Amino acid sequence: MSRVIEIANDEAMPPHTAGEELIVIDFYATWCGPCVQLAPAFAELSNKYPQVKFLKVDVDKCRGLQQAFSVTAMPTVAFLQNKQVLGKFSGGDPRRIEDTLLQLLAGGGQNQQDANDSKVPGQIVLTQFIDKKKLECLNQKNDRGVENVFDEGSQLFLESDCDEQLIINVGFMQPVKIHSLCFSSNVTEEIAPDSSAPKTIKIFVNRNSTLDFDDAESTEAVQEIELTAADVASGKPVELRFVKFQNVTSLILFVKDNQGDTETTAFSNLEIFGGTRESTDMADFKRVAGKKGEGE
Repeated sequence: MSRVIEIANDEAMPPHTAGEELIVIDFYATWCGPCVQLAPAFAELSNKYPQVKFLKVDVDKCRGLQQAFSVTAMPTVAFLQNKQVLGKFSGGDPRRIEDTLLQLLAGGGQNQQDANDSKVPGQIVLTQFIDKKKLECLNQKNDRGVENVFDEGSQLFLESDCDEQLIINVGFMQPVKIHSLCFSSNVTEEIAPDSSAPKTIKIFVNRNSTLDFDDAESTEAVQEIELTAADVASGKPVELRFVKFQNVTSLILFVKDNQGDTETTAFSNLEIFGGTRESTDMADFKRVAGKKGEGE
């Protein structure tokens, strides 16, 4: 038996968004072929993950919700917790839905406590929104790759190969706002000296193609930051020009040099602080949906 809850109208939505429970919403239309194909798989997922609430919203009956979540194509699947949209994408791919669910469940979702406990007040660590399929690093050692710096608690680290430079490409599952970056390292001095910690970082956003090292050297960055050895040793977040990082779908970090001009660069952790661009405040939603015909 399916655990999917059908939302009959706009007014039926608010009670289902009040708590910390992770919610998955299928925005569909009865005339949409891919929506019909997705329905059985969506029902199966609802039974497979009883700790998650699964909702279905007919956009023709719930125009206010369609507008509130900026749904323009069907099916669209949204992931919600504490009135915050954690992820959203169009298309009826059950595997992508389950992969996103697993990532969010593994990361504990996103809630206000995360923001309160963050090194950067009011911001969260965006690791759970990184698309691991789009994560890559140029000039990394094969056994010391970029995935290590996003694996909390890992004793492994990222190290460059031929020289001190690295190009780290990070894609996100949805647009995010980036407030700060934090490079830190717990690598022992015997394995990688403190002088191998990154120093100058050029930051690029939303590039249509991957930069090579010559391009990264010559292209003007959105921002360039310079870390001190103390910044890396203490894990001190470095604040960015927030206004320039309000709609980020991809991030390129060019590690230009390191603290001591050593042969390779090495560090163990990279935290990206910020928030999601899309949040749904249901108090605002009530105002939007409150007038007859609004949202059509």
